[in-house]
Amino acid sequence: MFRLLSEYLSEAAGRKITTGMVSSLQTFGEYASWHPHWHTIVLEGGFDRWDRFVYIPIGANEEPVELWRVRVVEYFARRKLINTDFARKLLGWKHSGFSIESNTRIYTDRARESLCQYIVRAPVSLEKLYWDGLTDTVLRHAPKKGHFRGEDRYFSGLDFIARMTLHIPPKGKHLVRRYGVYSSRGRGTWKKRPALALRAAENRYGLDDNTASAEGDAGEEADGDGPGPAKGLGEALGQGLRN
Repeated sequence: MFRLLSEYLSEAAGRKITTGMVSSLQTFGEYASWHPHWHTIVLEGGFDRWDRFVYIPIGANEEPVELWRVRVVEYFARRKLINTDFARKLLGWKHSGFSIESNTRIYTDRARESLCQYIVRAPVSLEKLYWDGLTDTVLRHAPKKGHFRGEDRYFSGLDFIARMTLHIPPKGKHLVRRYGVYSSRGRGTWKKRPALALRAAENRYGLDDNTASAEGDAGEEADGDGPGPAKGLGEALGQGLRN
């Protein structure tokens, strides 16, 4: 996704630019159903080789959605996960099933923290669960706002546990990743780049030299060092570039 975004923004800018992205993989929908998808926080634009920021508004129009579909289908075909005929069928579907929602903007620290908590939230909240020990039944409340409009659903204890085990990631699997100027190595260069330092949050340089050095050596595009707790991710993005 980051490579696709970088190419798209560089082409729109007319020159190579380096953007930033934080992605979070979620495997669940409402009621802990299996629904894998990504949440991403991205810069609208990027920095060129002279660290000049190029602003490029990101909209969920047909171009990036279609480009994303083509790249994904090509990837599956190249890995021989689908054959050529089926790949052509997928590209020919009028309703592809691919979509991008890009209406959310981050203008304040509070909005940044709330969004970070949302994209790394757990599959279920204990506040929305009720277990009846006599009947071994789990009641799950859906939010009043949203598609299910406060609907309640009941599950047997074993069925609910089975649903939850679907969302246990493999050992060592990173669900949150940082890319570009948000990667550990990218953030490690901000002090030496005035254009980025001016846009950095005030608490960006609260780390000691040893920690900053360790971060700088982690990797450039995808370091896979995403923090687990919501607070950790919020702090990481709180150190990100200001809008």
